Amino acid sequence: MSRPMNALRPAALLLLLLLAACAAKAPAPWDQPPVRDVLTLPQDLFAYLPPTGGGTLVLSPAVQAEMCRRLLAGHFGPWERTAPPAAGY
Repeated sequence: MSRPMNALRPAALLLLLLLAACAAKAPAPWDQPPVRDVLTLPQDLFAYLPPTGGGTLVLSPAVQAEMCRRLLAGHFGPWERTAPPAAGY
């Protein structure tokens, strides 16, 4: 009866080592001060808008359409290429 127990010891040791390898590491101590921009610049995005009361558009529909076109072209551009990009790009 001791033979099956002897066979389980290497498996138990392997399981223990695998579990120890997957254990979370302690986070590194953060001794840096916070980024100065977070402390000095407003983090509320509405602070950067003009105080119009919300009745006017910040960007015209034409500007929004152009920004959307550029975003989609940049995002889907790699899938629409027919040749590799130029060297140094």
